[in-house]
This record gives sequence, structure tokens and C-alpha cells, in this order.
Amino acid sequence: MMQPAEIDLTVYRGDTTQFILNVLLDNQPVEIEPHELSMQIKVLGREVLRPEFLVAESGKIVLHFSHEATRDLQFSQAHYDLQFKRGTVVRTLCRGVFNLTGDITK
Repeated sequence: MMQPAEIDLTVYRGDTTQFILNVLLDNQPVEIEPHELSMQIKVLGREVLRPEFLVAESGKIVLHFSHEATRDLQFSQAHYDLQFKRGTVVRTLCRGVFNLTGDITK
């Protein structure tokens, strides 16, 4: 069984932030549509945030966190996983720690 990749993400609270992830299966890019993806970011089992998904090109997923989505969050660390679902197949692509750095300027 393939284990999901461990990827920690860091966002500066209130900043618009994007991460680009490469998705490969047997070393080939995988065509993925945004509706096939699900990501939950949770603190103590409570969901606090979900990104928007964009597909940049074959095999690339863009995780987009808007200013509005992160500006009022009040935690420093959470956990997440990112899942891909097509038909009856579900695969966790990656998981890790989501770090939120506090901002100074409001």
C-alpha cells in the first residue's frame, strides 16, 4: 500500500497564498478535475479551513488560500489531508501539518 506524501504547509495569516502540487501515478502526470479533490484542515478534530482548487496543467493542482479565508483564523497549527476521488477509488495524495503564522498588520 502506498503511503501519502508528508508535506507541511505554512501560510502567513491574511496573505493570499498558493501551493502547486505535482500529482504523478507511475511517474506520469494524472489528469485531475477540481471536483475530484477534497481537503480538510482541522484543529482538534474541528474543521477550520478548506482551500479552493485550481488545475494549472496536467498533473498539477493549485491549492489557493484567499486573504478572506485566512485573515481571521486564530490558531497556529492544524493537520490536513488531501484526497482524490474518482468513482469508487479514493486515494489520499498527501497529509501533514498546516502552520499559520500570525500577522502584525491588520
